[in-house]
This record gives sequence, structure tokens and C-alpha cells, in this order.
Amino acid sequence: MEDVTYVISKLLWIPARPGTAALLLACLGLALLWRGRRWGRWPALAGLGFFVLLNLLPLHQWVEQPLEDRFPRPAMEP
Repeated sequence: MEDVTYVISKLLWIPARPGTAALLLACLGLALLWRGRRWGRWPALAGLGFFVLLNLLPLHQWVEQPLEDRFPRPAMEP
């Protein structure tokens, strides 16, 4: 049973990652624009903007640094 939940969790994480979700939103907006829907530009711009922010800004460092600073590092034994 643990093997099945492991595989399902890995398969569900693929579209749930922030970068992938941003690209899926941008693709949805572009598809709506292509079909002639004017309001498709908002999901397209939001998805592309979020994707650019994820790639240009060090968001992972900003999120993980307070957690890294909260707990002391264990001493290395020789």
C-alpha cells in the first residue's frame, strides 16, 4: 500500500508544483486567447508573471532562511 501512495503522491506533485501550475495557467490563458476569449489574457499574464517571478527571484531562499536560522546546526564530529 505504501508503494501505491508513493506513486500517487509523485504523480500528483507534477502538476501541483508552483512552476508547473504557473505554466498550466499561462497555457490555459493562451488557449482561451487563441479561441477568441478576451478575458483569457488575465490567466495568461498571471501565469507568465508568476513563472517569471519564480525564476528571477530567490523565493526558495527567502522561504527557507528563517527555518534554517531557527534551529542550530549540529556539531560535526571528527
